[in-house]
Amino acid sequence: MGGYGSGYNGTKKWAVEECLILSANSFRQHGSFTPGHTGTLTWTSNGEKIGAISYETRETDVMLIYTTDGVPVRYPVGIWETHPNFGGIRHYFICPIVGCKSFKVDKLYLPPKAKYFGCRRCYDLTYQSCRESHKWDGMYRMLAANTGFPVSAVKRTLKQML
Repeated sequence: MGGYGSGYNGTKKWAVEECLILSANSFRQHGSFTPGHTGTLTWTSNGEKIGAISYETRETDVMLIYTTDGVPVRYPVGIWETHPNFGGIRHYFICPIVGCKSFKVDKLYLPPKAKYFGCRRCYDLTYQSCRESHKWDGMYRMLAANTGFPVSAVKRTLKQML
């Protein structure tokens, strides 16, 4: 496994599609950034509940309350408020991961086996489409090495055949 042409480089990044996502946009749409607002968010997959989180909004943060691996978790996530030129108020989350360099973010992610929500940069997340865009690169390189043709010619020829 992981041999020449396999495409495996020794690390596997989680994709955002594999995470629970906490979106500031969803919070905005439901008025959840109003201080004193409480609620519960649930995530489903194929009609089955895969996660739930309770929250309570305070003046400067949102207290997240949930259980992961049987351990209760409770911590605040800061709120950043901006006033766009076209009017209104726009809210963002402040990534709660210590040392985060992203600061304000629209989405926070909880990857599998993680304990805290954090931004895409802190968890080094990728997208499923990025994984798939290079899915066949290893095969193209192997065929090019075996045939003596450049990788670009092999890739072009195989795509024309499909």
